[in-house]
Amino acid sequence: MAMRSLFALTAIALLSACVGPPKGARPGSRPVAVQPTGDLKQCAARLERQGARFALLPDKSFGGGCTATGSVRLIAASVPVTNVTAIRCPLASTLTDWIQRSVTPAARSAFGHAIVDVQGAECLRAALLAAARP
Repeated sequence: MAMRSLFALTAIALLSACVGPPKGARPGSRPVAVQPTGDLKQCAARLERQGARFALLPDKSFGGGCTATGSVRLIAASVPVTNVTAIRCPLASTLTDWIQRSVTPAARSAFGHAIVDVQGAECLRAALLAAARP
């Protein structure tokens, strides 16, 4: 019963991001001025403490009730990060942590030197899987 309730709540939360535009809203992507919230400010401070280079991105509305808020462009996490143009700040922090604590030491151990850069979405998937492990 608890598992079914958890699944239903998760499905509702995921679907709530795209429930349709408010009346009078125009479809299409439109940037909104970057006004960092408390959570985004805390996350940006965490990225700075981690030594990551990043840029805050403006919030966007894509119509249909879908938005991108609290996103950053991760430029470097001790090494350059490419092909990751916009991700939520907490995910950027997780990716940075994974690169610094898992990938870099593993590369040094296996190859005798640090990695040169990190490319693409496959790294995001690996970081998420690593973060999900107990």
